[in-house]
Amino acid sequence: MENPSSSPLASLAQLQRIDSVRREKQLQIQALEAEISAIDAEADKRQREMAEAKQALQVAEARRKELEAHLESEGTKMKDRRMRLNRVRNEKELQALRHEIEVGKELNQQVEEEVLQLMEKIESLSTACNSAEETLSQNESQSQERKQQNQEQLVTLRREIEEMVEGRQRLADSLE
Repeated sequence: MENPSSSPLASLAQLQRIDSVRREKQLQIQALEAEISAIDAEADKRQREMAEAKQALQVAEARRKELEAHLESEGTKMKDRRMRLNRVRNEKELQALRHEIEVGKELNQQVEEEVLQLMEKIESLSTACNSAEETLSQNESQSQERKQQNQEQLVTLRREIEEMVEGRQRLADSLE
């Protein structure tokens, strides 16, 4: 009587089991590769968000500096206008100069308010950037650890599949 483990039917069943396990491992590989891609995509997204936040902060800082320079320039102009008050020759000139001074004061107040709002926005953006950088750093290390684990699993699964394919091939060759 023939050994049942060496019968063609048993060998075919063994080939099916090998193929089934190999398919499962290939699905695991696909899932791990998808997770690695998702980790990379999330990291890229966080990097872009961080860059955008830093860019917004830089834009706000530049605008603040621009407004402060404008205020300084207007301050000098206001000083000149006040000094011109002492040299006014007629009432019409005096009225025009006072009007210039009043308009300048109003514009300066508006600019000062905008500078204050920008300073608050900058403080808020700066805090948000610092917090985001800390979170990004923590998430990156966790993501890298998870990615490394996935890559190690991929290597193991691929090696197991290679061994299964070789074993399958030997079994299939024995059937011929």
